[in-house]
Amino acid sequence: QKQVITLLNARRQLESDAHSAVCATLIKYVQTLNEQPEVLFKRLSQGGADIPVSEIRSFIEKIPDLKLTPNQLDIGLGRYSAGISKMVWSAMMQEYVKCVKDIAMTNVFEVKDSKTLRKVRVGEVVHILEKFGVDGSTGLNRVKCRAILDGTEGYATLKGNQGTSFLEKCTKPFYCCDREVLLHEGF
Repeated sequence: QKQVITLLNARRQLESDAHSAVCATLIKYVQTLNEQPEVLFKRLSQGGADIPVSEIRSFIEKIPDLKLTPNQLDIGLGRYSAGISKMVWSAMMQEYVKCVKDIAMTNVFEVKDSKTLRKVRVGEVVHILEKFGVDGSTGLNRVKCRAILDGTEGYATLKGNQGTSFLEKCTKPFYCCDREVLLHEGF
């Protein structure tokens, strides 16, 4: 039974890694297009409610210099046999991280030239706007991000020099109404 659990966990990890690779490839490529993800969804779904998995696979396979293997595509898209809904597409096209240790959000990428805009607090979720790069002077992995809490945009460190994680990947936050409510412009 221990071996079965180990195999199931390995399979889940393989599926998760393949899915992350597919999403990262899509995000990177879509950012190079002059087309918003919502417009691309309409085009790939041909105006329907879902993108057929065959359509998204064909789209991915045409990406120049694709580094995904056919097996990664099979495994990464396996969970979408019924197609990709607009909500799922939206979650795939955006990356979010949760703060696990307080970290400064700064005004510029390079730490030495930066000023602190605000602190990102533990538990706070931020939207990744641009993939990380390494600050040449410090060796820190940094990202351009937007705080969900107040919309502040800036740069933050994913992981410190000693391996301390500040921001870790999480799912896109969603808010759902469980009953009808009136919307107001302000408080």
